[in-house]
Amino acid sequence: MFLEVESWDATGNTFVLPRPDPQLQMSPDLAQAICREYETDGVIVTTFDASEQAPSMKIWNRRPPWNPEMCGNGIRAVALAARNWGMTDQEKFQIITDAGPKTVEILSDSQVRVDLGPPIFDPRKIPVKWPDANAMFAKIKLDKEWFDMSCLSMGNPHAVVFVDEADMRKTGKYGPLIENHPMFPNKTNVEFVHMISQSRIKVRFWERGVGKTLSCGTGAAAAMVATCFLYGAKSRLEAIVEGGKLILEWDGSEEKEAPVYLTGEARQTGTAKFNLPGGR
Repeated sequence: MFLEVESWDATGNTFVLPRPDPQLQMSPDLAQAICREYETDGVIVTTFDASEQAPSMKIWNRRPPWNPEMCGNGIRAVALAARNWGMTDQEKFQIITDAGPKTVEILSDSQVRVDLGPPIFDPRKIPVKWPDANAMFAKIKLDKEWFDMSCLSMGNPHAVVFVDEADMRKTGKYGPLIENHPMFPNKTNVEFVHMISQSRIKVRFWERGVGKTLSCGTGAAAAMVATCFLYGAKSRLEAIVEGGKLILEWDGSEEKEAPVYLTGEARQTGTAKFNLPGGR
């Protein structure tokens, strides 16, 4: 038995999307096997939610935690795939995620704008163990050295660390230490940010359950919010990531709730038939 799958790339973040199959029963072992076979960041299972009359996505990582709540890059791939598969004929529609419904707008054959919802600053809801009303000025001790970081949620947890450009190469060293630190009950994604100007940042990513990636949509959004919060950056900002660039928009603050909009590319890169071990 085999599973028909599509490979997708979203600014360097790679995913395998199985074509809709009501008999598919995804599991951690199967997700790992698919990730190994196609050397991809994750697997996204897309179904049609009859009660919501909308596509629904479930993300599977290559290692624990298996199911992140949200993926800002992956949802752009799902938006385009869902329309290709006939789940919708609209350009603007909702996709159901574990972080709630998200509105997507297809701008072209490869560009999608996503309403990620407002950032969450309450440490209890991120979650992060920090005593203040927000964790935007949190500190963490790693290898006997203290680091400043800004913690928030974009439907999933993020820790943003501002660094000099030369220190971005330390993503692989400090990323896993922060991801697995006991301050974060559900672990965390980590962003290392270098501010180029009031409208441009460079970001490197360590994703929870994945490792170092070329891009992370919700991570870029968290980096943008932290840059606005700490340094008064403009409400429209370009994030330079290793896989390309993302456009972020946010006109909010801690007191003024407003959604973060993410615009970026997604494209299908191939199709394949994956041999299911031992049948279904």
